[in-house]
Amino acid sequence: MKEIYLDNHTTTAPYPKVIEVMKPYLTKRWGNYLQPHQKGQELISDIHKAYEKIYDLIGADISEDELFFVSNSEEAISTVYQIVYQESVQNQGKNHFLTLAVEDASILMNLKKLESLGCSTFNLDLNEEGLIQVDKIAEAITPRTALVSLSLAHGLTGLIQPIEKLKELCKLRGIFLHLDISYAIGKMDLDIHELGADFITFGGDKFHGPKSSGILYVHPGVHLHPLILGGIEQKGVRGGILDVSQLAGLSEAARIAKENISDMGLEIASLRDLFESNLSKGLDEVEIVLNQSMRLPNVSVIAFKNIVADALLYSLNQKKVYASLGGVQFQRLSNILDLLQFSPVLSNGALSFAMSCQTTAEDVNSATEIIIEEVKKIRLMTKNMEPYSGS
Repeated sequence: MKEIYLDNHTTTAPYPKVIEVMKPYLTKRWGNYLQPHQKGQELISDIHKAYEKIYDLIGADISEDELFFVSNSEEAISTVYQIVYQESVQNQGKNHFLTLAVEDASILMNLKKLESLGCSTFNLDLNEEGLIQVDKIAEAITPRTALVSLSLAHGLTGLIQPIEKLKELCKLRGIFLHLDISYAIGKMDLDIHELGADFITFGGDKFHGPKSSGILYVHPGVHLHPLILGGIEQKGVRGGILDVSQLAGLSEAARIAKENISDMGLEIASLRDLFESNLSKGLDEVEIVLNQSMRLPNVSVIAFKNIVADALLYSLNQKKVYASLGGVQFQRLSNILDLLQFSPVLSNGALSFAMSCQTTAEDVNSATEIIIEEVKKIRLMTKNMEPYSGS
């Protein structure tokens, strides 16, 4: 039975070419580029070329903008909070932080840590379409607000946040803006200058790069406070020997994403539409959730009425169809839909499916056949169960 992986919001499979370009730096070219001997210096040109590809993917200027290689998006986000804490909280006394109620664990956990250090945080509600309300954000801002932090696109729901007015508001009020673009990168055209954020973060594993890779962008002029100390690597912002193999893998994923981004969006969107059409035709009491809002081309949230999502997920797992209902504590899909005012009938039976450029029409057709079969089977079993009458 073939595996059909539709959980590409959690992580993605590295491209074979990514693995290939990484190998030489694990076997032969493993030196430290800061050392003056040949074993170190032979890496400098490779590092520069690798960074060029990453800069190109997000529209950064290699002569003006600074990107720092990190181990994942979580490290990048934690570094952002370290910088803002020291720059705004300790130096200016601004200790108020804003984010979205549906955010990723990394952002929410960093805010929880800040609360233990005496800061105040506020989780912003979204409108019925799952989008930010800039007027509500403006109301929540105080003279002590230091940072607004959010994901540009939500991994489980695929919703893309409109940030034009938000970035203008933050600039006007003198507030740092942080955007995590992990779920959007490789799926939509991005330019860090148009995004207009002070901090931008992303992880490579969300677009077929290596697991231990990510990028932190800090706007020129922001004073840097490193999270990891230990040397002068990357201008002292992140201590430790640069992992050139992971950087090379990330850059190759960036190159492939840049080359395929136009076609990929259209092709994946057409597969998503096929997926949703198959399920709508094959099942009663099924609803495509949040499809009226701007969303990523690869994500589909399907609510199966009269179904417990955990049971369906388990059943699909047995058939090697992999979907997601989110995390245990943070980012659980049912909780997110509850926050968006969906009825329990929908939120308790919803699963998120995320495709990739490696997903095929055959995968989609096979997956929907299996989903339809398993949903009907679970509904029949539930219908035939006699209610418990007690002793």
